[in-house]
Amino acid sequence: RFSVFQWPEEEAPGGVRVFACQHHTREAVWIPQLQRQGNGVTGIRRVLVADADPDGAAAHMARLLDGEARADGAFRVVETGPRRAGIAFAPRGAIAEAYPGLDADDMPERGGAGLVLRTALTRPPAVATGCALVFTTDR
Repeated sequence: RFSVFQWPEEEAPGGVRVFACQHHTREAVWIPQLQRQGNGVTGIRRVLVADADPDGAAAHMARLLDGEARADGAFRVVETGPRRAGIAFAPRGAIAEAYPGLDADDMPERGGAGLVLRTALTRPPAVATGCALVFTTDR
């Protein structure tokens, strides 16, 4: 059992709509053997969102999440909680510069541009169905 919530369409910082899911039967969802990935991924470190106005988009997201936006190089990051993914906003060119091997032209002008994944293994960056996947050993 679970409850879901999605902010209205006009509340989409960087073109990304926020979706939340509350699990009422965690024991049926959070099964340890199903949480291990063959690629060594242990979690999402950062969600990358392309936006020409990262300050405005991050401020909007921070307001929705009752959080704060902080600068991290070219990114404006909104943390979502301890050991949870931060949401990082930047123009697509800045995202490509931060992650060598990515091409800004392959990313949307505005919207979800990629994921940075935690892993115990070293893997090269890859692009899957138009969304960059960056594997990092950074905890």
